[in-house]
Amino acid sequence: MVSSWIEAWNRCKGWASRRAFPIQRFGWLGPCTALLAFLLFFPPLTIPAQDPFFRRIDIADGLPHNAVYGLFQDSKGLVWITTDEGLCRYDGHSFKPFASATQSSRAGANIFEDPFGRIWYENFDGRLYYVSADSLIALEMGPRTGYSRAGCRGRYLYVPDDFNLQVYDLGTLEKVWTVDGKPGDVQGTGWQGERYYWWIGGKNHLGIDAQSRIVKIPVNGNGLGLGRGTAFDLDGKVFSLMQNGEGIGVSIFQDGKFSPFAGLAPEKIVQAHAALAGKIWLCYARGMEVIEVGKGFEAVRHRYFGDKSISAVMLDREGNYWFGTTDEGILMVPDFDSQSFPIGNKGITRIQGTDDASLWMGTKEGEILRFDTRSRDYYSVYQNENRHSIDFLFEDGRVLIEGSPAGHFIRKTDFKVDRSSNSSFKDAIRLTDRYLAVNSSSGSGLFVWENGAAAGSDPWDSLFHAFQNPHDSAFSYILKGRGRSVCGKVGSQCVYFATSNGLMRVVPTGFSEIKYQGNRFYGAQMQSVGNRTFILNTVGELFILGRNDRLEPMVELPIPPPYSRIRFLGGRLYVLARKHLLVLNIGEGNPVIENVVGGIDAAYVHDMALAGDRLALGTDNGLILLNPQKKASTMPPQIVITQVRAGGHSFATDSIVQVAYEDKEIEIFYSILNFSTGGDYPAFYRINQGNWIRTLPGSRQLQIAQPASGEYVLEFCLGLPSENIAARVRFNILSPFWMKTWFLILCFCMVLGLIIFVFWQRTRILQRHNARTLEKMDLENKLRLSTLRAIRSQMNPHFFFNALNTIQSYIFSDNKRSASNYLGKFSRLTRMVLEMSDKEYVSLDEEIESLTLYLDLEQSRFGDQFEYKIEIGPGISTISTLLPSMIIQPFAENAMKHGLLHKTGPKKLHLAFQAVENQLQISVDDNGIGRQRSAEINQVQAGQHRSFSTEANQKRIDILNAGHNRIGVKFTDKHDENGQASGTLVQISLPLILQ
Repeated sequence: MVSSWIEAWNRCKGWASRRAFPIQRFGWLGPCTALLAFLLFFPPLTIPAQDPFFRRIDIADGLPHNAVYGLFQDSKGLVWITTDEGLCRYDGHSFKPFASATQSSRAGANIFEDPFGRIWYENFDGRLYYVSADSLIALEMGPRTGYSRAGCRGRYLYVPDDFNLQVYDLGTLEKVWTVDGKPGDVQGTGWQGERYYWWIGGKNHLGIDAQSRIVKIPVNGNGLGLGRGTAFDLDGKVFSLMQNGEGIGVSIFQDGKFSPFAGLAPEKIVQAHAALAGKIWLCYARGMEVIEVGKGFEAVRHRYFGDKSISAVMLDREGNYWFGTTDEGILMVPDFDSQSFPIGNKGITRIQGTDDASLWMGTKEGEILRFDTRSRDYYSVYQNENRHSIDFLFEDGRVLIEGSPAGHFIRKTDFKVDRSSNSSFKDAIRLTDRYLAVNSSSGSGLFVWENGAAAGSDPWDSLFHAFQNPHDSAFSYILKGRGRSVCGKVGSQCVYFATSNGLMRVVPTGFSEIKYQGNRFYGAQMQSVGNRTFILNTVGELFILGRNDRLEPMVELPIPPPYSRIRFLGGRLYVLARKHLLVLNIGEGNPVIENVVGGIDAAYVHDMALAGDRLALGTDNGLILLNPQKKASTMPPQIVITQVRAGGHSFATDSIVQVAYEDKEIEIFYSILNFSTGGDYPAFYRINQGNWIRTLPGSRQLQIAQPASGEYVLEFCLGLPSENIAARVRFNILSPFWMKTWFLILCFCMVLGLIIFVFWQRTRILQRHNARTLEKMDLENKLRLSTLRAIRSQMNPHFFFNALNTIQSYIFSDNKRSASNYLGKFSRLTRMVLEMSDKEYVSLDEEIESLTLYLDLEQSRFGDQFEYKIEIGPGISTISTLLPSMIIQPFAENAMKHGLLHKTGPKKLHLAFQAVENQLQISVDDNGIGRQRSAEINQVQAGQHRSFSTEANQKRIDILNAGHNRIGVKFTDKHDENGQASGTLVQISLPLILQ
C-alpha cells in the first residue's frame, strides 16, 4: 500500500517537472507543485480490495472458448457473449453459438441491440453482423480498415472508420449519408445517454445529435495525450479515457472542455471499460479497477482480480456482475460485498464458529486453522499426524474435538492432544455435563467427557453402563451400525441418532426406531430447533420430526430437492440446494423463506457457520464470507421464449403463432433466466388452463406433437404451480384445407350436385320403369278384358245353344204357349247378357235377375221336377253390392247340366247370398248325381260334347284373381247316409264391393 503511494508521488513529481513547473527552476516550488498536482489530479489512489466470491463460467459449462471479449444483456434478459469462437447466447443454462459462412473472422466484441430487437456484434476486422430469426447475417458494407466500435441510436446505425463516419438506416439497412473526417481523426466512439453519439478525434470530440448535427468539443488534456478511448456517460456527466506514455487516466467534460478527473494508472491498455452502478470500471491485462465517483473530483479507486486478465464487464438485471477474461472464461459475482479467501489453496472441510466472530476451520490436509474475520488473517493451530482430512470439528469448552481418523481432544491452551478415542467421530452434541452423544464409524452412543465426570449421578448412567465398550471404557455403543448425525438439547431426556440402520430415538431407559409410513428412514443430517427436528435424508429430501415423533416431508420450498446440507445458525435454518442457499425463518408455524442466495455451488461447499453477521462457507477453494440477508438478485427468475418452430420455420414469439396443419408438430424453446444459479429453477407449464406439468430438469425445449386444429395458450410458471404466469405462448393450428370454408362449400356443392345427378338418373330410370310398367299393365288389362270378352263370347253362344234347343223342343211338341213364354224370357235374358257383357261389374240385383231368367228358362225345360230357390242374407243391399258380371251363372248352369239333368226324381237348386265380414259368400247347392257320376257320363260323351262353360269360367276366375281380386271357389261333394252321391255344394267367396 505504501509503495503504491510512493510510486504515485514519484510519478506526480515527474509529471509536474515535465509539464507544469520545473523543479530545478523554482526550487521548493517544484515539490509543492507536485503535491498540488497529486492532490488535484490524482485523488486517493487504488486501495487494495479483497476479491469477491465469484462463480466461474468456462468451457466446462459449455462456453465455446475461454477467451471472452464482449458481454451484453438484451432487452429480454438473455446474455450475449463474444469469444474467439464468435458470438453466442447464454440463458444461464446453455449456450447457443451463432456463425455464418460470410464471416471474415469470428472473434470480436462491441455487442449492442437495435430498436427492432436485433443483436449486433462487430468482429475485430470491423465487419458488422446481426442476429435475426436466430440466424447470423452480415451487413453489406464497403472495405473496412479495422475495429472501431460501431453503434446505434434511434433509427440509425453509426459505423466509424479512420476517415469518416458511415450512417445506415436500421429499417432498410441502407447507407443514408457519410460524415467526412480527416485521416487519423476518428479514434473512437461512444455515447452520452440519448443526446449524443461521440466521435473521438485527434484534436476534437465530435458530438452527433439526433438531428445529425455535428458539435465540435475541444480537448484540454493538461498534458495528457488523447488515446484511442471511448466517451461515455455516467449520471449525466461525460467522461473519456485519456492516455500518455506513463499510463491511462480518465477525463471529465465540463465548462466546454475535457479535463483530467482520475489520475494515471500504470497501464498501457484498457481492455474494456464501463459505467455501471455509479462507478467507472476499467479492465486491464492485470486486474480491474473500480472508480467510485464522488462529489467534484473526489474519487476512490479499488483494484480486484490482480492475477486475471479482465476483458469485459457487465451488470445484469439480477444484480450480478460479469467479468470476461482472456483465458479463464467468465467470472460472475452475485454479490460484490461478498469476500473470497483462498486460504493458501487449502480445501476447507469443517467450520466451527466462536463467540468472538472468529472461526475454527478444518482442512483436507488434516490441519486446524484459526481465522479472524476482522483482520482477515488466519493461522494454523494443529496438524494431525497422518494429514487425514478433518471430517468432524466440535468446540466444547476448553477443547477442540476433531474426528479423523480417531476422536482427538485438543486443548485450546497449547493445541496439544489431551486425549484420544479409538472411534472416528462423525458428529457429537453436548448431552449433559458428563456425556456427549456421539456418532462414529463403529456405532452411536454416549461418550464420557472428563470435565463432566464429577461426583453424583446422571440420568444416563444406567444406559451407558449397560452398553459400555470393553475396548474403550469412555464409549458406550448403544446403537450398532455407521453413525451419520445426532441431535438433541443439553439436559434433554431424548436424543436422536441417524444411523445406517435407521433413525433411532434414545432415552435413558432404552431406544426405539422411528419409521416413515411404515418403512425404515435413513437420515443424513439433523438439526434440532425448539420442539422440532429438521432431518435431511440420504437422497436429499427435507423432513420435519415433530411432536409424537411423527415424520412429515417439508413442502412448498421454491427450490425443490435434492438438498446437500442443513445448518441451524443464528435463529435461521440454512438449506443448501444445488446452486441455491435457502434462508428459512423458523417460528412456531411453518418455516418462512427469508432469502434465496444464488450462485453457491453445493458440490464444493462442505460446511457452514456464522462469523458475526456473515455466513462463512467452507469450500474446496477456501473460505467464502457473505451476507445471508442481502438479496443478491434484484429481479426474480423469469422465463423467456427464445424460439417457436414448426415445420422447419421459426416464428415471432410476441404474437399469435399461425401454424399450418401439415406443420403442426411444434417446438417451443425457452430460457429460465436466473443467472445466479445457472438457470437451475423449477418450471411448470399448462395448455389451455389444464393441469400444471413440470418441465424436465435441464430441458429448455417443449415438443407438442400432433395437436388438433384450434387455438392454444401455453403458459409457464416458476417455482411452485400458481397463477403467477411467467411467460405465455399463443399459437393457432390452422385447419387443414379439407376443413376450410371454401373446401366445405365446394364439397357441399359437389355432394349436392352428385345427389341431384343421382336423383335425376334415378328419376329417369323410375320414369322409364313406370312407363314400361304402365305400358305392361295396360297391355295386360287389355289382354284380360279381351280374354273376358272372348270367354263371354264362348259362354254366351253355349247358353244360347241350350236355350234354342229348349225352344225347339217346345215347337216340336206343338206347345206354342210355352214356346212363346219361353221365348219372351229368353229374349229378356239375351238382352241382359248383351248389356252385361260390356260391364266389368254389375249389381247383385242385376246378377239375381239374370239368374232368375235363366233358371226360369231351365224350369220350363225340366217341368215340375225342377225347383230352385234364391235366398238373400240379412244386411245385403242387392242394389249397392257389386260383383263381376255373370260370375254365378256358369256354376248354376253346371249344376243344371251335369248334376240335375241326369237325376231322376225331384231336382232342386238352392242359391244363397250372405255377407261375412268383408266377403260376399255365395253357395250353389244342388241334389244332383254328383261330380263323380257326372264325370263318368261326360267321359262316355267326351267324343260328342265339350264343356265350354266350366273351362271358360275357370279361366275367367284366374284372370280376375291376376287383377288383384280374391275369388275363391270350393267344391263339396255331398253323400247320403248310405254313402251315395246326393249332390254338389259350390261355395264362392268374393270381395264385398259396394258402389
